[in-house]
Amino acid sequence: MNPSGSLRAILAAAFFAANFSFATAADPAPAVSANYTLAPADILNVAVAGDPKSACVGRITSEGTFSLPYLDHPVKLSGLTVSEAVKAIAKLYVDQQIFVNPQVSLTVSHGADRHINVIGHVTNPGSVTFPPWEPMTLVSAVSAAGGIHRLAVTDVTIIRQLPNGKTETIHANLRAAMEDSQYGIPVEDGDTIIVPEAAIAL
Repeated sequence: MNPSGSLRAILAAAFFAANFSFATAADPAPAVSANYTLAPADILNVAVAGDPKSACVGRITSEGTFSLPYLDHPVKLSGLTVSEAVKAIAKLYVDQQIFVNPQVSLTVSHGADRHINVIGHVTNPGSVTFPPWEPMTLVSAVSAAGGIHRLAVTDVTIIRQLPNGKTETIHANLRAAMEDSQYGIPVEDGDTIIVPEAAIAL
């Protein structure tokens, strides 16, 4: 069997499975995990056990901050995971002598969608969207873009904008990621995946 054809078939199957899961996602969105990274526009429900006045619901601002009861200034939560945010809030309450040992709960009632750009030799180049509870990997992003063309190269490039303004370039092999689940390549919101074309037909 043609290796490129085999890889296209695998990607097509993955794309079908992804579409099926999206199409049947009429039920309420599952709760995001403790490893979910908070982002602007996320809606948070925060409370300290035993203190009803501490309960609040609000949206993370475009600056990445969130206002909490008892605290004079908004707290920067964007970029933290849910578990990191819980620890950060608890520490602030302790440091400001508001609570001695606060048991903080934090849930994301509506996470912000994340977007990956997939360009080059894929069926549907452009932006693909992932809800906050959906894991994002190189394979799932390329699958969501319809899979690769016959002449596409499986050595791809991931371009990532870092918080400090610099650009990181990551080289990855799509075939290895497909064939070995331990080789899964995570991607992040705003990444651009470039799938090049082979110099000659294989």
